[in-house]
Amino acid sequence: MEQLQTQIQQLEQIMTPQGIERLKKDEGYCRFVYQDMVNIPTIGYGYNLEANILHLNATDIAKFNREGLPEPEASELLGKVVSLISSRLKHELPFWSKLSLERRDVLVNMAYNLGVGGLLKFETTLRILSFGNYSAAAEQMLKSKWAKQVPGRATRLAKILSTGSYQ
Repeated sequence: MEQLQTQIQQLEQIMTPQGIERLKKDEGYCRFVYQDMVNIPTIGYGYNLEANILHLNATDIAKFNREGLPEPEASELLGKVVSLISSRLKHELPFWSKLSLERRDVLVNMAYNLGVGGLLKFETTLRILSFGNYSAAAEQMLKSKWAKQVPGRATRLAKILSTGSYQ
């Protein structure tokens, strides 16, 4: 239990507590492997086993298929992915350090869902965001194919991006 608390505290240094909870709610938790909306094997909090960005070995994946992934381990996996995503975004987006934590949460949430490469295809949104025009960036984000696929998530994230607040 103490190890889990330490992992949560480390994750909260990357995302706000609200951002972590929002991401968990957006992804939902599933103990066993399932096929996501585009037929990709997924487990835990939306961990894409096909992309497997943490390079889990075949033994771990076979164990997930047999026994599932308990929630504490799913939270740990989510934390590792979020940390990796945050590091990449910090490197890829020159304006990253100028964003509030809440707005960073939005980009991490999107990249968790789309992959960093998928998020980086939002070129117009990111360009507008780099100028600090958060409302226009949020509007542009809502014009995407992704926003049509996950309208509730996109609307919630656009509001946070626009206002800089979870309120």
